[in-house]
Amino acid sequence: PLYSSAASDVYKRQEINNLEAQNTPIVKIQNSNKFGRRFFFQIAAAAAILFIGIFVGKNIGGTPEVTIDHIVDLRLEMLELLEKDKSTSGRIKAVNISYELQPDNEIVDALIQSMNIDKSTNVRIAAMEALSHFQNEPKVRTALCQSLTVQSNPMIQLSLIKILINMKEKQAVEYFEKIIEKESTTPEVKDEAQMGIFKMM
Repeated sequence: PLYSSAASDVYKRQEINNLEAQNTPIVKIQNSNKFGRRFFFQIAAAAAILFIGIFVGKNIGGTPEVTIDHIVDLRLEMLELLEKDKSTSGRIKAVNISYELQPDNEIVDALIQSMNIDKSTNVRIAAMEALSHFQNEPKVRTALCQSLTVQSNPMIQLSLIKILINMKEKQAVEYFEKIIEKESTTPEVKDEAQMGIFKMM
């Protein structure tokens, strides 16, 4: 029995040694694979960073003349569409172009004219919304207030009042008061104007 037990222990140790010997290359292969994957991801990340750097560099360092030409083309397209295009969609497109431009007197005047006299309600509302994005211009703020005196469509009046309220334009109060006093003003518009006066206080 003692011999048998000793033989059994020897056999077990041999089996353990054999298993360890068999597992050793597997561990090494796994470690090697992990290293290979890590190296691959490092290379891929470096390539991505390089590509992004080249892309950003090209865009930042783009030719200024191309940008200026593009702006000039947009400006001319906008003014021509507002003046000559007979379709409502074409004039709305022109108004939307203004969002991409820096406001100058000619652009602002064209939008003000569209806001006040365009035959389409949608174009008028689009023009006043575009003008509200240039609200830092004193001329724009005054024009939006004065437009209340020429607008008769309740939908346009409501849109304009809401824009002026959002701008917190103090000079709009006197125009709100005038529109409230007009007999032709609808109750909805009067209520909105009254609310505007309350919010300005």
